[in-house]
Amino acid sequence: MKKILAVALTAGAAILFGAVIGGLSGGFLWLIDLIQKALWENSLAQVWYAPLVICTLGGLLVGLCQRYLGNHPKSINEAVQELAQSGRLAYRHLPQGLVTVGVSLSAGASLGPEAAIMDLLGGLSTWAADVLHRVRVSLHLPAAEGAVGLRRWLERWPNILAIGLGIFGFGALARGLYSDGFLRMQESFAWSDLPWSVLLGLLGAALGALYQWIFTSGRRLVSQRLPHRPVMRALVAGALFGLCASWLPMMTFSGQHDLQLAYDQAAQFGALTLLAVGLARLIFTAVLLFSGWKGGQFLPLMFASTAFGLGLAQLLPGISAPAGILAVMGGLLAVILPKPWFALALMLLMFPLQYALIPIAAVAAAVLAKGLAGKITHHAAAAAPGLIS
Repeated sequence: MKKILAVALTAGAAILFGAVIGGLSGGFLWLIDLIQKALWENSLAQVWYAPLVICTLGGLLVGLCQRYLGNHPKSINEAVQELAQSGRLAYRHLPQGLVTVGVSLSAGASLGPEAAIMDLLGGLSTWAADVLHRVRVSLHLPAAEGAVGLRRWLERWPNILAIGLGIFGFGALARGLYSDGFLRMQESFAWSDLPWSVLLGLLGAALGALYQWIFTSGRRLVSQRLPHRPVMRALVAGALFGLCASWLPMMTFSGQHDLQLAYDQAAQFGALTLLAVGLARLIFTAVLLFSGWKGGQFLPLMFASTAFGLGLAQLLPGISAPAGILAVMGGLLAVILPKPWFALALMLLMFPLQYALIPIAAVAAAVLAKGLAGKITHHAAAAAPGLIS
């Protein structure tokens, strides 16, 4: 009887912690959405220079967060690596990180909520697992320390229950914010899209390489020249981004809600504007990140490749909108993401299967080009000492 009561209490605690994980994670996104609307959807924010004012003030606040709260949270790549290595995500600095992410996203940064979502779900799940372990010990239901395989997973049932309910709750809450989907295209796939998919996949890979070069070079420059000036670098980055957003459309926020707008009004925007927006988005996503602003890179880079692909489709009549969007996106993501085929899997899940051959061709071209570039670089590095002597 005591054991049944202990199991019931543990299950109740797991359900409670699952509700906390889902409620806090989804609630954070709703809070950011409310702040964004309050800042950006009022009469004062409709003047052309409003992005310059809001983003500059946002940069000041981000810099102050960096100085007084620390460089939190980790980037999404660092968080994934920590989870893969230890199965945990440190939550000690979770509140400080959420403040910085909240300021960055509210101020209109060309960044996505992915970093906040990873930090919240991973950090809160780790916290729940730690508390549940103490609950089980206090109820004399400790997990078997040496358990392996299936038994190990069965012993972790409270953690799995809490995390599963948390993810479900988060999805239910976030669905209201992202229920409009990513992109609905009207054109059908044509076999003539495949040659363009290879070429545009290579262009997307080049854009991905450019993004990585800007980010790594900028981070190195900041660490060497401005290691102890977080306020200055975040303020300058915010002012430059705000100035750009005052002149170019669809520059602020993650871009996810602007995908359909860019597609539907591509002709009105024109090729040059779309190409400029795509390139500016790519550049400022990197600039904001290495300057201390916090957020994810996936959604804004997805929008950047969409704008670039639509611009090319407007400029060159032979390129269809699906080929331009999906091929550039596939090539870019294949370079940016740690595993190139993960980019393909994501795109096959996000877009209708009738377009599947476009990202397949683009990702394959990007992978081959990346491998060839790596071999050339390796041979050049190996030959350098001989050339010098």
